[in-house]
Amino acid sequence: MLVLLILTVGSLFRAVIGVVRRIPLARRIVPQVLELQRDTVALLRRWDTWAWSVLSVAGALVAITLFWLVVSSLKPGFVSWQDAAFVYAVSHVVGAISLSPGGLGGFEASAAGLLILVGLGPGTAAAAALVQRGADKGVATIAGLGAFMVARRRTCSAAPRPPGRRRSGPGRAGPSVAPAGAGGGARRGRRGRRARRRGSSGGRRRG
Repeated sequence: MLVLLILTVGSLFRAVIGVVRRIPLARRIVPQVLELQRDTVALLRRWDTWAWSVLSVAGALVAITLFWLVVSSLKPGFVSWQDAAFVYAVSHVVGAISLSPGGLGGFEASAAGLLILVGLGPGTAAAAALVQRGADKGVATIAGLGAFMVARRRTCSAAPRPPGRRRSGPGRAGPSVAPAGAGGGARRGRRGRRARRRGSSGGRRRG
């Protein structure tokens, strides 16, 4: 949310990009950040972007409900849906701040800590965080890997094969290659026949 606010508020974005330009290592990414800001503003000005955002809201509601169901299955009636939504939202922010891939580690630690603060046992809180992570990200990861393998197989099968010499198979006759020395033997045979013909013709003339 903070990143979206920086990208969409012009004065705030100019202040942040001015600070980034003063950092020697970070100034290299300034062109990419400017392009990101332009594309973000252009997308937010489209009506279909806001229309399809309903899917994101629905996905967030499903994820919160899944987290609430996980905690309720381990400790029935312990947390309400609103409390689960608060724990889930705060844990996601902590995971984003941790800068780990997918908030790995930060989300689980925050979710378990918040559940412990509201009275859940440490073991149950840790189990709830891990089960929720597996149910939320694990299924999506497996589905993504499956889709990647299918797409990769289709791409490889549709790619044109490089031209090359055809291999002779059981039903295909390969190019005939004369064995070494076969040409010389044929030439010597023809010379012998010619010599015999000359000898026979000379004998006939002398007779």
